[in-house]
Amino acid sequence: MTRVSGPGPGVREVVVTDLEMTHPAQLRPGAAPRAEATFVRAGRPAPELSRFFYRAVGGDWYWLDRLDWTYDQWRAWVTAPGHELWTCWVDGVPAGYVELDRQHEGDVEVAYFGLLPEFAGLGLGGWLLTRAVERAWEVPPRVAAHVRARLARRARELSRPRLRRERLLDGVLGHPRPEPRTVAGKPLTLSSRATPSRS
Repeated sequence: MTRVSGPGPGVREVVVTDLEMTHPAQLRPGAAPRAEATFVRAGRPAPELSRFFYRAVGGDWYWLDRLDWTYDQWRAWVTAPGHELWTCWVDGVPAGYVELDRQHEGDVEVAYFGLLPEFAGLGLGGWLLTRAVERAWEVPPRVAAHVRARLARRARELSRPRLRRERLLDGVLGHPRPEPRTVAGKPLTLSSRATPSRS
């Protein structure tokens, strides 16, 4: 973790890594989990559920940008066109989640993804991300074979187990690990960019 001087105390550098898929064949499916799990879509907008998973999963990852969101903001997020909330359940207990966000250009982004801490180490991460990627490639519209769908993954790299998470994401998405570097402006494919975050 790199400290940033200038803005003030408590400011850290946040590295956001973007990975991109341009064809379903790039997917390298994760192994079957070592626990019986189900992948369930929220059939109606559920702002409380989205907020719960954001806090329960993101607590160890320093997800801070939505901690002060109001109920109306959460509702606007889950009712936005193209939003999908998928959850992972083990023994009737919520274990993790994925939120997909279809962009105006037709691209689909894995906006949020992760497991609750007590479910780490069961092989659920690769399985969950695989299901999410497969679903992302199913999301309409599909105008023609020439339509270029994109799957971007953005993860804030501030946590203790980040190396294991990075290897999981890179493995499932079929990308080699890029060398971290700071870029200006729009995130680049297979790149990392640094942004300050207050913690």
